[in-house]
Amino acid sequence: MNMNKLFAGAILLLSTAIATPAFANNSTYIEFQGSTQLTGFNIEFLGVDGTTWTYKVSKVQGHALSHWTLNIPLCVGHVESVSPTTGYEEGPDGSIKDQTVVGLKWNTDSGVGEEGMTFSFTLDAEYSIVPVSVIAKASNAYGEGVIFGPSCDEPPVVECEAKAYAVHDGGLNNTEFFTIDPATLSVAPLGGVYPAHDIEALDLTPDGETLYAASGDDTATPGMLYTVDKVTGALTEVGPTGMKEVDALSFAPDGSLWGWSQGDGLFMIADPSVSPAAIVKYASPAEVEDISFSIDGSKIYGVQNANIVDPDAADADVTSVLWAYDIGTETLSIVCGEVSLGEIEALETLPSDDLLFAVHDNTTMMMTVSGLNPLSCVGVSLDPIPSPYYDIEGIAWPSCAGE
Repeated sequence: MNMNKLFAGAILLLSTAIATPAFANNSTYIEFQGSTQLTGFNIEFLGVDGTTWTYKVSKVQGHALSHWTLNIPLCVGHVESVSPTTGYEEGPDGSIKDQTVVGLKWNTDSGVGEEGMTFSFTLDAEYSIVPVSVIAKASNAYGEGVIFGPSCDEPPVVECEAKAYAVHDGGLNNTEFFTIDPATLSVAPLGGVYPAHDIEALDLTPDGETLYAASGDDTATPGMLYTVDKVTGALTEVGPTGMKEVDALSFAPDGSLWGWSQGDGLFMIADPSVSPAAIVKYASPAEVEDISFSIDGSKIYGVQNANIVDPDAADADVTSVLWAYDIGTETLSIVCGEVSLGEIEALETLPSDDLLFAVHDNTTMMMTVSGLNPLSCVGVSLDPIPSPYYDIEGIAWPSCAGE
């Protein structure tokens, strides 16, 4: 069977990111003749943090500032929030009669002094940094300058990391991390062996920056949350989750971290970078091998041991149940009542919304159609991936990967 075709939905399409100017900040001095005196204002671009753009406006001399406007017409309709909200307007600047100025305007009511005042706005996406015109008006006159601002044409293509991550359980509880190249499906070790750590779960933050892992119960530190260095594989303790063990982890698009603990059930960590403390959202004693969010974040898929009476029975893992937990209604329902792919221990959602399974005791990865067509419940057997790893406990696939 052709692996490249079967993994077409998982191949990363690496694009060149739109270049942005290299700078810490930049400023423009706008000077013009007011009604009675020379007037000047300094406008600084303090930078952009994600989708939030920040500027500082200071009076240098002359009349009090009436208002200032970023002439960025393409950004109208893309603003999600601003600070301050007082005096803010979006659209045409009707006070400028000899040219068309459309964008983001703040009426300042003489509130800007020599110490300066900070203004910021948050857009609906990340955009390229380009030179834009800026207007400062005082009395019956205005001046114009050029400063860095958002393009608001098309969001820049963010280069996606060309690596997926996985964790192997050697023996009873010896942990080994490794990487997977989504294009070639080749694997490579990530660091050494962590004896008796029993890492059972793994996932990337939505931005792909941080790799988190958590331990099961066959260790001296059960239910411990860690970060994993994506270059060296080094483990750093974040802290105990408060769960008896952690069998699964999956990040929601909003950055909250969800997981499963046998005996506790489905839990949520609001912000793992702040606190590892978990809150149970759906109590259950079931043995769930892994969970994974759908791409749109509306549901969590889970692979559960089909033997509900005795999840630890010798043949309990041969057949699994695929369920979905609806985030909005907080209800759990069966999607596929019988998934007979072998002993499934890891589950991950691919960028196509298909599900990728890892099966214990071989190097075969299984992918089943769900997501957009979950009722098909069709398992597709893939050719083995040459690998020394046979007991994959968790997979973290970059959510930015192309199809």
